Formats: sequence, structure tokens, C-alpha cells
Amino acid sequence: MDLETINVDDGEMKKANYPDELVAHLGPCIAIGVYDPITKSGYLMHESHFPDVDLDGKIQKIKKDYEDLSRLKVFAAGNSFISGFESPEIEKKQKEFEQSSRPHVEKVLRYYFKEFQIKWVPDNYCASFYLHTETGKFELEVDCLDEIL
Repeated sequence: MDLETINVDDGEMKKANYPDELVAHLGPCIAIGVYDPITKSGYLMHESHFPDVDLDGKIQKIKKDYEDLSRLKVFAAGNSFISGFESPEIEKKQKEFEQSSRPHVEKVLRYYFKEFQIKWVPDNYCASFYLHTETGKFELEVDCLDEIL
């Protein structure tokens, strides 16, 4: 069976089965990966601002698919603030807006999952978030924007 890499764009939630992998490319966005070691499958969600979307509804869809949320591995990452706005006031408001997703994501994950991990990416970094269904591992590749540009 050939490995397929499935790209998850902003605003999407996709599922992959063994041996495929899911990937989301993040800046200020957040990705949440959920992996089931029994079925060797998982979901990856990618959103720019989770308070504006129905995260509960997405998790309910996952619960309907897997039934038992307690066996799932959960990892969230992203939410780097990208600076460079024309004024300090706009930059401050944008940072507050982007980082308002963090407590929302943490609260919802805490409600549904007993265990989960989060890695917030440092400011002015981007990341690629992988969920490997073959191994059940989450991988976060972080790059400094200054080194990329």
C-alpha cells in the first residue's frame, strides 16, 4: 500500500487511515490532531481562529466515528504571531485576536479529553504539523520565518 500525504487546509478537518498521513502548514493557525491506535486512523483540523468555529461539533463527529474518546491521542499546535504590521496598535490587536484561540482550544480539549498535548509555536515562526497513521506519531517541524524569506 502506498503512503498518501493528505493536505489539510485552513478551515478543513480531514481523516486518514493507515498508512496515510495528514499535514497542515501553520502560521497563526492552530491544528488539532486526533489519533486512534486501535484503527490506526486519525483526524486533523486546521483553523485560523477556533473561537469562530464549532469545535464541539467537530469533536462530536470524531466521537461518533470512534465512540470512545478515552483511547485517542490528541495533540494541538501552532498559533505563532506573525509580526510586521504597519502600526504597533494594529499589531497588538492582531496578536490579542490570534492568541485568543489558545484558551478556547485548551478549555474544549480539557472538556473532552483526559490527556492531550499542546505545543504553541514561538512568534514569527511557521510550522508543518504531521499526523502519521502508520506510527501514531505527531510531528511538528518548526521554521523561523526570517530563515525562509
